Order: sequence, then structure tokens, then C-alpha cells
Amino acid sequence: MNDSLSHRGPDGEGYYCSWEKKGGDENQRAVGFGIRRLAIIDLLTGDQPIYNEDKSIVTVFNGEIYNFQELRDRLRQKGHGFATNSDTEVIVHSYEEYGEQCLNHFRGMFSFALWDRRNEKLLLARDPLGKKPLYYTVLEGNLFFASEIKSLLSIPGFKREINKKALYDYLTFNYIPGEDSIFCGVHKVPAGCVLIYQKEHFSLKRYWDIEFTPAGNLSEKYYCEALRDHLETSVRLRMVSDVPLGALLSGGLDSSIIVALMSRLSDRKIKTFTVGFDAPVFYNETDSAKIIADRFQTDHHELVVKAIDVEKYLPKLVWHFDEPYADPVALPTYIISEFTSKQVKVVLTGDGADENFAGYTRYRIEHYARLFQNMPILAQENLQRLVDVLPRSKRIKKFFKGIFIDSLPVRYAAWIAQLSDRLKNEILTEEFDDLKKTSSFNIFEEILSSSAVAEDISQMLYLDFKNWLGYVHLIRLDRMSMANSLEARSPFLDKELLTFCSQIPSSLKVKGRTTKYILKKAFAGIIPREILDKKKHGFTVPVEIWFRNELKKYAQDILLDNSFFNSGFFNRPHIENLLRRHFSGKEDLGTTLWALINFALWQKIFIEDIHSAKDHRPEFVKKDKILLISGDFLPVKGGISTLFYETCHKNSQIVVLTKRTGDEEAFPSLPKLNIRRVRVFNKYLQPFIFAAHAYKIVKEEKIDKLICAQLRIPGLAGYLIHKLLKKPYYVHTYGPEFRKHKWIAPLMKRILKKAAKIIAISEFAKAQLLKENIPSSKIVTFTPGVDTARFHPHLNAEKIFERYHLSHKIILLTVSRLEVNKGIDKVINLMPEILNKYPQAVYVIVGRGPHEQYLKKLAAEKSKDNILFVGEVPDEELPLFYASCDVFILLTREVPSKGYVEGFGIVFLEASACGKPIIAGKAGGSVEAVEDNVTGLIVNPQNDKEILLALERLLEDPDLCNKLGSNGRIRVKKQFDWDVKRKQYIDIIS
Repeated sequence: MNDSLSHRGPDGEGYYCSWEKKGGDENQRAVGFGIRRLAIIDLLTGDQPIYNEDKSIVTVFNGEIYNFQELRDRLRQKGHGFATNSDTEVIVHSYEEYGEQCLNHFRGMFSFALWDRRNEKLLLARDPLGKKPLYYTVLEGNLFFASEIKSLLSIPGFKREINKKALYDYLTFNYIPGEDSIFCGVHKVPAGCVLIYQKEHFSLKRYWDIEFTPAGNLSEKYYCEALRDHLETSVRLRMVSDVPLGALLSGGLDSSIIVALMSRLSDRKIKTFTVGFDAPVFYNETDSAKIIADRFQTDHHELVVKAIDVEKYLPKLVWHFDEPYADPVALPTYIISEFTSKQVKVVLTGDGADENFAGYTRYRIEHYARLFQNMPILAQENLQRLVDVLPRSKRIKKFFKGIFIDSLPVRYAAWIAQLSDRLKNEILTEEFDDLKKTSSFNIFEEILSSSAVAEDISQMLYLDFKNWLGYVHLIRLDRMSMANSLEARSPFLDKELLTFCSQIPSSLKVKGRTTKYILKKAFAGIIPREILDKKKHGFTVPVEIWFRNELKKYAQDILLDNSFFNSGFFNRPHIENLLRRHFSGKEDLGTTLWALINFALWQKIFIEDIHSAKDHRPEFVKKDKILLISGDFLPVKGGISTLFYETCHKNSQIVVLTKRTGDEEAFPSLPKLNIRRVRVFNKYLQPFIFAAHAYKIVKEEKIDKLICAQLRIPGLAGYLIHKLLKKPYYVHTYGPEFRKHKWIAPLMKRILKKAAKIIAISEFAKAQLLKENIPSSKIVTFTPGVDTARFHPHLNAEKIFERYHLSHKIILLTVSRLEVNKGIDKVINLMPEILNKYPQAVYVIVGRGPHEQYLKKLAAEKSKDNILFVGEVPDEELPLFYASCDVFILLTREVPSKGYVEGFGIVFLEASACGKPIIAGKAGGSVEAVEDNVTGLIVNPQNDKEILLALERLLEDPDLCNKLGSNGRIRVKKQFDWDVKRKQYIDIIS
């Protein structure tokens, strides 16, 4: 469950598991939390779960509490002690102090789970507006919950049954309103509510709701000044961050105000990000965004979205939403979030201003609806007939037809509906006959029936807060930003600001034909006049144009595919008719086609292709064609080599360019791959020989990008192709490998800086690159993995024991290239002392290398009979050597001046996968491959006493050995298995 949400929290994970015994074993209650962390506040001590002082209360939390510093000071005065500087910790102490009422003290965006062990009470809480998602389901009496539905899909016994009422409503609105979801039995915790589970009973309580109570006869000046103060405070709170932040700038009024306030509050340039389209001017606000960027001197970035991006990104968007969701704005939101996340980790947005200040066109039209209701009946009938014969403008017809509806909630629903009942009922089969007799509009009547709001504009605002904001805007903003590990904050949706805005009279929000009147008045003189006076048309994606041109075939391929009709939900002739009508230009059905395409992809990913939805995200429809340049390409010669083999073996779009080595016959499976081998006749000309062959392959195979397996030779070849053909290239590195050839270091740095991405084998390797002033934005850390099906604890090593006469021996094992920095000489030198205490000890060394003869000579001097060099071993036998040992030991030490350093250490993972305890040298990336006192013991590789003490601890304590080995196996299986790593790698190079 936790792994499926890694995009929401790539910086760490945590778990809480507890068995609560009540009487006998049959009454045990299991409580388990998992958390993925996106580190924004308190980077050092903010890991979750977080506990109170006696650990009787525990929480996991998604979001931000913006007033946490104020709350922490208040709680300290009441005697509470804090162990961290994080906002999460105020939750447990606030609950201790205020109980469930603590929710009224939080000013932020959040969803959290809190377990009160003493009272056996579980709280699942969501922020007032639902900025952060929270889903739950009950299976066989067990409650499960998660931030996204995809996490619930991995529960054993979960049935992927489509909720047809939710689908019916989706086709009406292009999103699913209400508390239910597309999956039967999966529900949303409503915004502003807390779900309490105590002693087998559920209760759902609302702790906050917006109320519209005008403050009285106050002046416009008062409201303008107070509004500026409230909004500035809200922005200031949201600029608290321990990581870089910026702003999404659409070019409209709302985001312009946020950028203006950020610029006032910051002592440095604000980074702003804008997205536009390669379509007519109507669809772009990039010029307006540029006006604001120039006015407030921001560090501005623009991105253009094209029709081709739909094919590339849409399956990924569908995977992230979990449910059918058809607002086309999700596409540019994802793309700008992806781009933005490479430069900052937090952005502020203008979302929520339209809901606070009646900014949508429907508020202006509502004025005409009230006038229409007072017209004579005959005049009303004549106006209806006139609207029926209007030209093809679907939007105008929809709004004018809405004014003929007496009921405000039904009128509101008609204005936001995307597909008419007539058209919806045509395309749906008899499977929906019962639902065709109902109305999707009922939900809005139910919302207003439970509210005390009386005035028309306020009622519409209330409906927007309870529906449009949470189920359209906020879900889009959360999913698309968090898909890219980017946190989005919305100052207009601050709880205190909302309370203030709800007291502003409607007459100051809509004045004549002017919407957001008081907001514009408050920021006149701050925001340029051309932005204040600009006509609102919303942020529109040109799907109507795209589906008649570039995406015409794409729409046909998806909606006329037989698999789309396998569910029995849709009538094929009516779908074909929809396409014809749109392609002909007779009607604009672009948003309808977008909704149907989104459902078709959702159905394929989440219902038909269960494996795709369960694992991670689906690969793009269009796969890039890749050329991999590698000095050698033989599997099982190390982590990176195996990674390439595993990836190429599963992806026919990869062509491999490598040199001839003479070992090809040993790997009969390789000819199945698309491998081009080149003879290298001069080592100094290697890069140019590779570049010449790569140039030819790129041209012939229409290669999109290159991967350079090593920095020096493949990296230089990739750099040359980039210069010649402008193809992006990716470079693998373990850090300082170019230091041992100082004369080419400047060239190596240039190769790195021009790469599309630098793939560092560990955080240590990344740190080495940063020391050389390589831009951090280019570097991504990616550790290799292990085939846990080959390396596992239950291997029979009997033939190793027999062949080398190792039965009844204590076996210390090193698998490594034989170089002096690997610490093999240190273990050899210590063997006499080891044998004094453990006469049955044998040191087995697997591998070859440049210092083999030196090490063998040293072994002959120390203890020849108890040190065994076995050289290279066949691939199938390597796991057996791990299985045979008692302790795996590799005491790597750093010799940076010669380029000797442990980048990561795949052998540590192989040993852990086989359930073996490890002793590792504290050097380079070893400390990332081995968790000290969790999967092994990390020692100073120069300290004899420390090494001997670690060995004694393991050999004298079988329980410790088993614990470290078991922990190691679990860790490798979860984080480093090839299935996991391959998906991560594909994501990096996509």
C-alpha cells in the first residue's frame, strides 16, 4: 500500500504496527499506519510516525499546519514537550490537550490518521475544504484508509467493481461528486469532517462548515484594507518552508495578486511558472503572465503544451487520478508541475479566489435569472424559443437555458453539467436503465437542504465550496502537483480568510456585471490595469481544435477499440455518431470526447490491466526509442550492467551499442536483444569509434535519446552525438571517477553539465558531483537492485561446502573486484587474530582484479590454509556463495586521489537478499547500502579493534545475525528488487 504512494513522498517512509490484546488471542486488534514523506518542514527530525511523550498517541499526516509555531508555543506553555521541530508534532499534543476539538485549532491543509491507544480510538480527519484527499473502505470488518485509491487496490480480497451511479454522475459533470467513488465500497472522508472508529463503531462528525453571515454596514474601504491584510498574512504563512518555493502564474487576476504579495514579502526574486498552448490566442494567457513577471521582476519560466503531449501524458494522468476525471486543465497542470518540481519543491497558487469572490460567469448570469423569474409568462416563452434557434454556441445556450429553471440548486447543476441527459442516455446501454430515471442534480438540492444559507449568491458560493472547489479544482491541484512530488499551497483558501470573506456582502462580490468587485478594488494600483480589466474566460485547453486535427486519429483509436465496449456500458453506434458530429464541425463535443477517452483509459488501466494499476504507473503510449552506449554489455557483472540487461530485456525500444569482448558465447540469451557490437582497435580512439557507430544508429533507427553507461568513453560519445544531432543523453556515474585522470577532468565536467540527466549511483555520489559544481537540478540518485528470486535465504549451498571442503567451518565472505581499497588486505592481516579465537574460520574471496597477486602473496604470509581465493564464479553459483557464508564482510576505504571509492555496493544488497549479516566499512556509498545495526554493522575500516569487535558480536550472537539478515532481506525485497528498480529507471529515462 505504501509503495504505491511513493510519488507523494519520495523523501522517506515510516511505519507503525501494534497488536492490542483484549482478553484472549481471538480478541486481538491490529493497528497499522504507513507514511510516505515529502520533506518540507524540519528536514532533519520530521520523519513520521510522530508520537506524544509516552507514545500512547501516534499520528501520520499529509499536508501542512501553517500556524504550527504559534500552536507549539501555546502547548509548551501548557507543559507539553516537543521532540521535533515539525508541524506534525503539534497534532498529537493538540489532541492530548483539546481532544477532537483540536481540529478547530489547525490552520492548514491536511489529512491525518491518529490512534489513541488508551481510548482505543482512531481518528481520520480532513481539512475544512478537502485540499488533501482521504479515502477509506471496510473489508471483512477491517477498516483501511489511504490518500489515494490505488493504495487500497493492493488489499487482498479487494474487488474492483465499478459504481455505476458514480459513472453516471461522471458523465454528467466530468467528475464524480459526493462521498462515493468509482469503486463500490470506497468512500471519501468529506472535507471538514472527522471519521471516528471506536470499539467497532463508526461515526462521522463535521467539525467545520462555511457560514455566510454579512458583518453589517461597513464601508468598501474597510473591506479593502482588511482583505489586503488577511491575504498578506495568508501568503506569509504559506511562504514558511525549509525548501525552495515559487508560484504558478496563470496571467489572471488571482495568481497575479499572490505573486505581488510574495514579491513584497520576499528579499529575493520569486520564481514564477506559466503554461500556454500552441493554439489561437484565446487559449493563452502567457502575455498577461509576462506583464506580471515584468512588473514584479520575477524569475519567470514559460512552457508550451502541444497536442502531442496528450498521447504522451494522458495515461499517466489517469493513473494518478485513480478515478475518471475529465477536466482538460489537468494536462497543463501536470506538465507545469513536472517542470516546476525540478526547480522548487513548493508553489503558491491563486486557487480559491473565484469561490470566495463570486468570480465565475454563472454569478453574473444569476442576476439575469432573477430578472427572468419576474417576467410575464408570454415573454418567458418567447425568450425560450429565441434561445433554441441561437447559433451553435453551446456555452451561450447552456447559460440561457439555465435561467429558465426555477430551483437554484438545479439551475446551478445545469450550468456546470457537461453532458445533457438526452445525449448521456443515448450513449449508455440498458445497463443504466434504472439510473436513467434519476437525476444527477439531486446532490445539490441535498447540499442546500442541510444549510442555513438563504441569499442566492451566497447559496451558489456555498455550492461551489461544497462541490466545485473540492471535486474539481483541489483534486486536480493535489493529484497533478503530488504526482511530481510538488507541494501546492493556496492562500485564498486560508480558513481565517474564508471566514472574513463569508462576511462580505454579496453586493460587493458581484456589482452589476463585475464579478470579484471587492477583490479588484482592494488591489487596484497594485495589479496593472490591463489585468484588472481583462475579461474572464477561464483557463481553457483547446480540445475542440485538437480532436478535429492532430488528435482525430487518437480519439478514434481509443473510442472505437473493441475493448472500450467490453464493459457493456456504451452503445457503439452512438459513440461513432458523436465522433462524426464533432469531426464535421457541426457541434463542439470536445469535452465529451475528452471525458469518454479518460474513462476508456481508466477502464483499461484499473479494470482490464490489473497488473499495470497495481504496480506503479503505466508507461506512456508512445515509447521513446533509446540507444544505450556501454563499454561492455554482459549481465551479472555488477549492478549497473544487470540493470541495463534487465531493462533492455523488457523493452524492445532499446538498442545497445557495445564493444566486442570475446565473452558473448557465455551468454546465449543476449542475441535476442537488439545489440550492435563494435571492434575497438585503439583504446585512445574508443570514444570516437563509439560516436561514429552511434551516429549511424541514431540516424537509421530514429533514436530519441541516448543513455551512456559510464562517464568517460560512452559519456564522451553521447556528448558528441548531442553536439551533432541535438539528441538528449543521460550519463551514469558513481561520483569522482574522473579525478584519477585530472587532465581530462574539465572535459568530463562539461559532459556532465550538458547531459539531460546525471544518474548518480548513490547520495554519496551525488554529493561528490555537487562538490564539483555540477548543477543539482540535473542529478537524480538511482541505486541498482537485486533479483530477489535468484538471491534468497533458502538456497542449498551443499555443493560449495563439498567442493571447497567448507563443511563445519565459520565462513567469512567477500565478493569484490580485487583492489586494495576494498579492505581485503585488512581482513587478511587480521586473520591470525580471528583464528586465535575461531580456529574454524575461513575467509573466502570471490572475484578478480589488478591487485590479486599482491593479496595472494599477503595471504600466504598470514594464513594460507584459511584464506581461499576462488576467482570469478559462474553466474548461477554466485548466490550459493552468499548462502554458504556466516558473515559477509567488505571493508572498503576511500582513496579519492586515485579514484578509489565505493559508489554504493551491490554486493551488500546481494548478501542481504540472501539473509546474511554484514560488516561494512564506513566509506562512500556503503553506508547507504547497509543500515547500521539494522541490516549490518558499519565500522571504521582502519580500526582493527572495531572490526574484531563487530565480528565477535555476530559470531557470538546468532539472534543478532538472524535479525540483521531478516531485516536485510525485507529491505531489499521492498526497496531494491529488480521489479521495483526497473520501474523507477524507466520513469527516470522517460
